[in-house]
Amino acid sequence: MSDDIVGRRLQSVADASLRGTVAYYGQVKESGSSKLFYGVAWDTPAGKYDGEFKGTRYFTCEPNHGAFLAAKKVTLGRTLHGEMEFKYITEGTDLVASADASDTQTVGSMSTLQGNVLDVEFVGARKTLNKQSLLHTLTHIGLHGSGVNGVFGGMPGPREYPE
Repeated sequence: MSDDIVGRRLQSVADASLRGTVAYYGQVKESGSSKLFYGVAWDTPAGKYDGEFKGTRYFTCEPNHGAFLAAKKVTLGRTLHGEMEFKYITEGTDLVASADASDTQTVGSMSTLQGNVLDVEFVGARKTLNKQSLLHTLTHIGLHGSGVNGVFGGMPGPREYPE
């Protein structure tokens, strides 16, 4: 299992802007615990270690970029395909379900300069979201800040889609 995890991207649960790479996954004997830890090489100097813990080297990274963390402290995110399914199918399904008979959904509100509050409506919700749910037809996607951890993981190649 550790071979599947080492090399994956992750982010901190406490601070989503803190991202790194799993450099080690397993027990850290010197911790006195039998729990499994993620040895993380952070992208920025946000750690205490360089991959060595109490005299034992588990991985190598720049000084102050390494950390040893319990699973509840990090999230491994999703693959590209998993994140696309979540954003364009799962979240879209929720929006379509809440659209009214005229295919309009109120998605928020805004205040005018005069102090009036106006509803912001998503018109054509079903049509738009049904089109977006056909992942293989999308030519542009927006996943900024989503925590995608890799490209692979079940997304067929372009030639594997039915014509």
